[in-house]
Amino acid sequence: SRSLLLTRLFGPRRAGTLKRHFTHAAFNSMVLLCAVGGYACIYGSHARNNASQIGLDPGNLWVRVLHVWVGYLILCLLALQVLAGIAKLCTKLVTGENVLHFHHVSGRVVYCLAAFNQLLGYTFPGLLPVWATALLSGMLISVVAATVFFLNERSRAMREGVKQEAEKEELAKAFVRAQEELKQVMIQKTTDSRSSSLLRSSSRDVLDAAGAALAKERSRVVVRDCFTNWRHEMQRRRLEDAETSLEEQDRLVQFLSQELVNDTHEMMS
Repeated sequence: SRSLLLTRLFGPRRAGTLKRHFTHAAFNSMVLLCAVGGYACIYGSHARNNASQIGLDPGNLWVRVLHVWVGYLILCLLALQVLAGIAKLCTKLVTGENVLHFHHVSGRVVYCLAAFNQLLGYTFPGLLPVWATALLSGMLISVVAATVFFLNERSRAMREGVKQEAEKEELAKAFVRAQEELKQVMIQKTTDSRSSSLLRSSSRDVLDAAGAALAKERSRVVVRDCFTNWRHEMQRRRLEDAETSLEEQDRLVQFLSQELVNDTHEMMS
């Protein structure tokens, strides 16, 4: 992320763009490896029990069949996401161009699909108590919603930053053009003193008008920057609150998951 959260936790405190991209690629590669490993375990379990690998066993509920097919879809999309990320990173390193702009959108789609498939798993009959299904589903939905909100806020802040930089560049170009025009007016030669006096008076008027226009534009830019900085500060505080909420909810999910595992072990024993 642009706030360097992951690089503060797992790497240097100051990281460039490429280091952040490599961090992102490393974590997503581990996600793909975990997904492939999990699928291998599921495949082996189904093979030992002579169960269908695509959920078409007789008597299977529709929710189990949907869970299987959505899982296969997620695996395919995850593999494509990783390949697109590798191509995007290599192109950035070689040519410096930013390609495959759909990559961030497809990543959020995969994330939401995985959460939906997890919700389907919570509804399997006999897997969890009703209260645990409701509690875990609510926490999962809140975590996913907070994550998507955080990512959308970051994207919007990036777009506003790019727009502000473009406006500053346009203002600088306009200022340079005004200076060139004033310079051309001031170096014009006159044939008599009267025309020279008129030219000097006109040049002073043009300079005064240009100075007033530039001062007005500079004041507008200062006010806009102050408002933008205030809005970014408010967004930063909201994002920090969202991160804190995510961490607390993640710790609660881990605790409840451990308690459920312990209860299951006690019931089996």
